Amino acid sequence: MSNIDYITKYLNDYLNMDNPQYAVLIQGKWGCGKTFYINQLIEKWKNKNNETVPQNCIKLRPIYISLYGASSISQVSYLIRKELRPFLYSKGMKVAKKIFCGIIKTATQGNFDFNGDGNTRDFSAIFDTESIIEILSKPNDYVKGDKILIFDDLERCKIPIDEIFGYINNLVEHSKCKIIIIGDEDKIKKQSENNTLPSKYAEFKEKLIGQTFSIRQDLDTIIDTFINDSHNHHLQDNKELISDLFIASQTENLRIIKQCFSDFNRLISSLDATKYNKSLYEIFIQNVIAYFIITYCEYKNGNNYIKYFQNHTSYFTDETVKENVSNIENKYISILEKYNIKYSYNSITIKDIISFIDNGYISNLTATLNKSDMLNIPHSQDWEQLWYYGKLDNNTFLEKLKSVKNLFYKGEIKYVSIVLHITGMFIHFNRIKLAHCNESFLKQKALNHIDKIFKKQNDNGCFLIGSYNASWGKQYMEYTSEIMVELIKYAKNKLNNYFEKERVKFCKSFWENIDDDKAGNISSVFKESIPSGYCSYELSSIFQGINTKRVASRLSRLSNTSKENIEMYLSIRYYLPETKITGAISQYHLDDLEYLKGIKDSLIKLTSKQKLIDKLTTKSLVCTLDKCINQLISSPKTV
Repeated sequence: MSNIDYITKYLNDYLNMDNPQYAVLIQGKWGCGKTFYINQLIEKWKNKNNETVPQNCIKLRPIYISLYGASSISQVSYLIRKELRPFLYSKGMKVAKKIFCGIIKTATQGNFDFNGDGNTRDFSAIFDTESIIEILSKPNDYVKGDKILIFDDLERCKIPIDEIFGYINNLVEHSKCKIIIIGDEDKIKKQSENNTLPSKYAEFKEKLIGQTFSIRQDLDTIIDTFINDSHNHHLQDNKELISDLFIASQTENLRIIKQCFSDFNRLISSLDATKYNKSLYEIFIQNVIAYFIITYCEYKNGNNYIKYFQNHTSYFTDETVKENVSNIENKYISILEKYNIKYSYNSITIKDIISFIDNGYISNLTATLNKSDMLNIPHSQDWEQLWYYGKLDNNTFLEKLKSVKNLFYKGEIKYVSIVLHITGMFIHFNRIKLAHCNESFLKQKALNHIDKIFKKQNDNGCFLIGSYNASWGKQYMEYTSEIMVELIKYAKNKLNNYFEKERVKFCKSFWENIDDDKAGNISSVFKESIPSGYCSYELSSIFQGINTKRVASRLSRLSNTSKENIEMYLSIRYYLPETKITGAISQYHLDDLEYLKGIKDSLIKLTSKQKLIDKLTTKSLVCTLDKCINQLISSPKTV
């Protein structure tokens, strides 16, 4: 029997007790599904107990009260009265008269006019009196059904724990009510410890609570319920995939899961499925579902490393990023392979999904869909058809081979990845004696192509070589051969050098053209990803390659506020003691050292030409630079 089944059985038995004289506590962390569970159970209780009662009687049903924000006992009483009113309204004035006879007169000195004339002012007055709660506390032949009250959100109640427990205890002992309390017991204990009460939570609990349960939901059942409630056939068609991903994510917060489904439905509702081939669209949506859930769970649970997931992890220069991305991969890789899910850049990227979570929309969604190979049947190039050589007849094979040879030996190729694919195929064909080639000449030609691509192309997409020895959704043939290993390594080095030059170019341009606008945004600028996407600029040298004299000149002309911003940023970056921010000095910090010295020396010379406040603030900047330099020089060790 599962945890939920056991709790349900116990509560059903509890409700069948005549006068249990204790309350039941269902506890668990925020979002674990306590409220979801009890609301489902309430509906079952309501539907199960459908026995009819005489027309002159009312029948009570479970009363749910949220204590969230309640600050007084009178407010709780009001909430209970509010829930009781519908039972009386449903029967009308005559029944209300019978129920309240002998109770209302005592409470109101007999001021109500029970003349049966249907006067709604009299009727409303009944419902506004405190005496309506007497329905729960006094025997009445005209009131049927169990007196069941569920108090939720106990930890969010502003009433002291001794007061609210005393109030509930009165309902249990003197009104014979059956009470279920729902809350986060850890938070309740902390609140009790923080208050100066004569007794602590444990003592209050002992007097009132007879049984405590910790909720542990059956995730499969919960997901199944959410999917059915969504009325989205895409989710229903991919139940197993969805369940596997949520279980792998270890997300137990049902609010995150429910919100994930809600946001996914909102995203999908913005797509026009009629524009695309039906079978391709279904595959596309399956891929979107997979990466939407992965991204949503990781991001909502605070794992910001998800933005690096499937972002050429082999190039990561920061070990922390690399390790965390590897952890994400290990969570989901077997599931992605099981359901044949392609890389995220084939559908909607991780970056775009994060943008949707943060902003509620994807600005370039239409362009993304138009470029997607999964949605739009691409024109198959000759080399791609040749890759599936085993499916070609002899004539088609020879035709495609001739075309690809002409392209490779006489033409121009735009993508490094295509060069590697063709090279791998030709090596493979040579070794299985399907088509002869001179492998040494082939290798040299491939190197020439790679050099030419890096020299002529401006789009870094032309330089990428994929991951795991694959690109374009295809494995490189003979990727373990000596020639292919050497070519892939050569292309990687070229790519790394390109990205490094672009990184240096960006930083050089920033510093050598710094103005007040740039200085005001310096922190956010260097938090952006470097061109490779493997880490942020702040995890690399930010001064490498600059002209120190030019930078010093620009810094000296900044506004005084901007100079302060620069000082603060540098103080934090190099962990100056006054910031109280600690961290280890890394090699990328040390790579800035000589440039910092150059800037400082140039600024010292420039201060002689300045006056008053301008001179004072420049000297302050020089002082901060000097502290940063000394911090780097005196660093005991680097990482």
